[in-house]
This record gives sequence, structure tokens and C-alpha cells, in this order.
Amino acid sequence: MIRRVLVSCVPLLLVACGAGPSASPQSPSARSTDPSIASTSTTGPTKGLLPNAAMPTAGCADLRGGTEAAGLYDRACDGGDAHGCQSAALYLMCGTGVARDVCGSADRAERACDRGLLESCGNAGALITQPDGATPEELARVIRALHKGCDGGDNASCNNLALAELSGVGTPADPKAALALFERLCDKGNLPSCGNAALFYLTGAGGVTKDVARGAAIAKPACEAGEPVSCNDLGFVYVSDDTHPENKALAAALFKRSCEAGYAAACDNLGQMYANGTGLDRDVNRARDLFRAACDGGNAAACSHLAQLISMLDPGQQPTIRRSGVPVETE
Repeated sequence: MIRRVLVSCVPLLLVACGAGPSASPQSPSARSTDPSIASTSTTGPTKGLLPNAAMPTAGCADLRGGTEAAGLYDRACDGGDAHGCQSAALYLMCGTGVARDVCGSADRAERACDRGLLESCGNAGALITQPDGATPEELARVIRALHKGCDGGDNASCNNLALAELSGVGTPADPKAALALFERLCDKGNLPSCGNAALFYLTGAGGVTKDVARGAAIAKPACEAGEPVSCNDLGFVYVSDDTHPENKALAAALFKRSCEAGYAAACDNLGQMYANGTGLDRDVNRARDLFRAACDGGNAAACSHLAQLISMLDPGQQPTIRRSGVPVETE
């Protein structure tokens, strides 16, 4: 998970990665070909970004400050102050006071890392999750920062290095090496890595043999310890289990817990349950609120689901939401 840095003020000026467009935050998602909401009863919900490297929306909500503070942090960073770069990276990532800029955030985090703040090395990994427009040189800088942080014992850097190995961004793809690193980190108590390791087994990602029982065994203690991705993963296990309908309510509770912890994909999943009446009384208004929160939190599937729902709402009439059975894409 990208490290949350507590600082008193906020962000920076925009820096584009290379000449390409900045990427919008998004997660693997169901893609609907009709105006209905993707079904959770037959295919299961979106699982969110694998692995967990996106900054929780809840962390951004704690930030305070405005444009003047943003400029001051940027000046401090340009003047060689590592903590200025660290703070600048966080606010750019959150888009507090300035437009959200993942490329600029990664640049500041890498500079803070280079100046000795290992906790910022992992934050440079934000660019790994959204590399569109980044140059090979920029990605190489991020990989060096992640190696530096991981070699120095920073778990967030190791987690995000495993993400790079999984996705093949900035380094050759090696899913098995990524899983091995996630599992080592989980054994050391790094909860976000537990969620990432669990999802390999729950979904069969990266060529790993699917083993739901093993994935759930990894995810459950991490969820109980407060790791939101693991709660989302467990929710997926329960909502996909059509042989035990009573588990749908457990799934909803897990998605709610994960959503309230700031994990946008879980908000989208809970919204789908409300929209389709899966294990819950159908509530279009509640679904709309959850889709909006998830969309604002960076989940692309939720933005699509929100648009589909809004397009179906006629004044004074509650829509009938069909179950589409559209397959869920995962990575």
C-alpha cells in the first residue's frame, strides 16, 4: 500500500509524465454491454486493483491546505528539502488543492527517496499503477526507488516492487516472483501484501492455481486486522458462493467494512448488491450513493455503473435493474 504521510499542509504544481496524457485512476472492472448493472449473483463483483497500491480515499480526507501551501512545498522540494518533496507527493496524489497528478506525485516521491526518506520510495510506485504517458526513464527511476526502499526494509516499497513485477511495468513481468514477495511480506505482518497474496489464490491470477480455501485463509486474519483489500476479497468469496445464499449478507458486511476504510472497489461491489437486490433489499438510492463514492475514489467500474443507473432513472419512477451476467475481468 502506498504509505500515508501525515503532514500539516499541501501540494504542488502539475508535472506531466513525458508527453503523454495523465492516466485516470481505475481498477479492473465488469464491462456491461447493456444498460443494466453487472450481476453479482452469477459472476461476482469487481475485485479492485491487484495488488493493493492505491492510496485509500480516507487518507486523502485528512489533508488540509490550499494552493499557497502547495506552492511552498514545491519550492521546498526544488530547493532540496526531502520532507517538502514527501509532502508534495502526497498532496499531488490526493489532488488536494490542485489537480490530481500521479506522474508529478511519483516524481516528488522519488526525489524524497533519493534524499534519504525511504518511506517515500514506496510512494513513487504510484506511477506503476498508472503508467500511461510515462517515459522509460521515468519508470526506471521509480523502479530504482522501489529497490532502494525495499533493500532498506520498507515494506511499502517491497509491496509496490512486487506490483511492478506482476504487471511488467518498468521491469520484466514475473508474477511468481511477485507472489513470493507478497507472501514473504505477509508473513512479516505487512497486511496489504496479505490481501494481494490472497487474491492470487482466489482468482488464479498470474498463472497461479486457483485455491479459494487458501486465499480465504490468508485474507481472513488480514481483514480482521483492518486491511480493507482483504475484506473485499473475502466478500468476493462469499458473494460468489451460490450454494450458500446466507453468505450474501456476510459479503455485504465485508464490502461495507472495506468501503468505509476507503477502498473504492468495495464501495462499487456493495453498490452492485443494492442495485441488484443481491442479499439485500434493493435500494437504488443507496446504490447510487455508493457508486458515486467509488467513482470519486478512483474506481472506473463504479463510474460506469453510476452512469448506467442514472440513465435508467425516470422522474418519479424506480427502474427495474436487470441482471446481465457480464463476465468480470480481473488481472
